[in-house]
Amino acid sequence: MRNEPASGGRKAYNVIYNARPDGHTIGAFDIGFISETFMDNVGFDISKFTFMVRAMKTDRLIVTSKNGFATWDEMVKAAKIRPLKWGTGAFLQSTQLDSIVLTERMGIPARFIPWAGGTSESMNALMRGDIQVALVSDDSVKGLLDAGEIKPLAVISEKSKYPGVPSIKDLGHPDLADKLGTQRFVIAPPGLPSNLKNSFISAYKKVMNDPSFLSYTKKLDLDFKPLYGDEAEKAFKVVNGYYQNDLKPLYIKYSK
Repeated sequence: MRNEPASGGRKAYNVIYNARPDGHTIGAFDIGFISETFMDNVGFDISKFTFMVRAMKTDRLIVTSKNGFATWDEMVKAAKIRPLKWGTGAFLQSTQLDSIVLTERMGIPARFIPWAGGTSESMNALMRGDIQVALVSDDSVKGLLDAGEIKPLAVISEKSKYPGVPSIKDLGHPDLADKLGTQRFVIAPPGLPSNLKNSFISAYKKVMNDPSFLSYTKKLDLDFKPLYGDEAEKAFKVVNGYYQNDLKPLYIKYSK
C-alpha cells in the first residue's frame, strides 16, 4: 500500500491511470474529484478507469443545531421570510454544488456560507449559531448526532432511518437520491482484463460478506451499500452524468 496525498488525489489517480493493467495497481476513487475536471485538464480521462467495486455510499443530511428548526416544514417556512444561512464545505466543491441543486430544485431561498476547513468548521459554526443549517455526510457527523448536538431535518436518500425525518423521495425528488452524496470506488487502470477484474470482485465480496466483518460494521452502525462490476460502473456513470450535466454549469455560473 502506498499513500499519494498530493494535489487532492490527482497524483494518485495519475499513478493508477498510467500503471500497467496487470492487477498489481488498484486504488480508491472519491466521486467528488469529478469537480476538479470542470475547469482544468487533470491529465487523464476518469471515465476510462476500470470501476470494479463501489465500496461505499454515504448519504447526505441537511442538519440544524439542537436548538434549531424543529422540522423540515418549519425550516422551509422560515426561508420564505428570510434566506437561510446555509453552511457548506469549500467554495464550489461538492457539498456547495449539491446545496445549490437542492435549494434551486425545491425553491428554498438560501445564502451559502462555505467553510474551507470542511465539516468540522461548518459544524462549529452551526453550534455557535453563525449558520442555521448545513449539508453534510452522515458518517462525518455521527458523533454529533449521537450526542444530540445537531439533528437531521432531511435525508438525501430513498429512505430515512431517522424517525419523523423525511427522505428526499418523501420530499418529491427521488432522482436526487442516487446523485447526491459521497461515493467511493475501487478502481484499476483502463483495460484491466476481465479475469483479473472478476478475481478481485470475488475477493471483495468474500470480505464484505464475512460474518465477523458484518458484525463489526453493524456495531459501528456502518452500511457500505457495495456494488460490484457492471453495477458499480453504472453507479459511476449516473453520478458522472449528474456532475457533468447539472453541477458543471453551476460551477461555471457561480465561479464568474
